[in-house]
Amino acid sequence: MGFKWCPSDNSIWVWAKDKVKVIILVYVDDLTLACNNLTTLNELKSQLKVKFEMRDLGELNYILGLEIHRDRSKHQIYLSQRKHTLDILRRFNHEHSRPLSTPLDHNITLSKVKDMSQEEKDYMSSIPYLSAVGSLMYLAIGTHPDIAFAVGLLSQCRQDNNLPHESFVESDSRARMSYHNHPKPHLHSIT
Repeated sequence: MGFKWCPSDNSIWVWAKDKVKVIILVYVDDLTLACNNLTTLNELKSQLKVKFEMRDLGELNYILGLEIHRDRSKHQIYLSQRKHTLDILRRFNHEHSRPLSTPLDHNITLSKVKDMSQEEKDYMSSIPYLSAVGSLMYLAIGTHPDIAFAVGLLSQCRQDNNLPHESFVESDSRARMSYHNHPKPHLHSIT
């Protein structure tokens, strides 16, 4: 079919001829097709159906935690992680927390706590700290570069999680929550 594998990401295949470009994103057994020519896209889907058992799910609206919204009149695509953000808030019991306007509270200092009481150690061992930080990192990479600095600080303290860090994760989660209350939650335009 003439596709070339993208050397910087082994899940991307590209084909280009004249002004027509096709990109295939592969994730496990799912394909996402992008093309700037509808006729070429339909021909490609027909060729793939001959070679593979597959079904066409139509226009892409959701993939790997990213919601995709189109405004064809303005030639814009908006990415959102609203559902993923709400799922994270629920998973870590923060869906009822009060929203914050910023992910980084300047009053919190992250430092190693040398003398934690047994009660504090027991409490911290019950907190899925790494999972919370990883979830926030996925948001930072996907649609929220605004929290990248705060999440980077949290990830540096992954072995020394202590009470201030937990409250910091909570404040970052609450900052995310402020976006899901916004009328157009965390949409980033791609033109």
